[in-house]
Amino acid sequence: MTSKFKKFLFVLLALGLLIGSSGSVFAQTKTLSLNLVDKTVKEVLDEIEKQSGYLFFYSDGAVDLKRKVEKFEVKNQALEKALDKLFAGTTTTYTVQDRQVFFNKKEAPPATTPSKSSKNITGFVYDENGEGVPG
Repeated sequence: MTSKFKKFLFVLLALGLLIGSSGSVFAQTKTLSLNLVDKTVKEVLDEIEKQSGYLFFYSDGAVDLKRKVEKFEVKNQALEKALDKLFAGTTTTYTVQDRQVFFNKKEAPPATTPSKSSKNITGFVYDENGEGVPG
């Protein structure tokens, strides 16, 4: 191989590595600054989507898009911090993959059965004639 070809191959390989790792660097360095008043969750998500460059995906019922947000303020916060604040106290969860955010609804915890408590019960049992029942 010639020296020029080796250099070209090295540059091509280096560029490939840089491009491959750019997605994770993007997620770590992008911050958001928002100051929104009296907006719906849909409007807040639209603003976050514009600023962050991420794409949001959600199914019916996973996100209450019409819920009013009286005040939403974040300053130089990571995407995850902003989403945590927006969905605090709700059943909405999210997963970030590359430059995409997938919203889901929290699974309801399994119903618990009341624990059996051991109590001693004493007394007498009588039949319809008022006589004690043996046992």
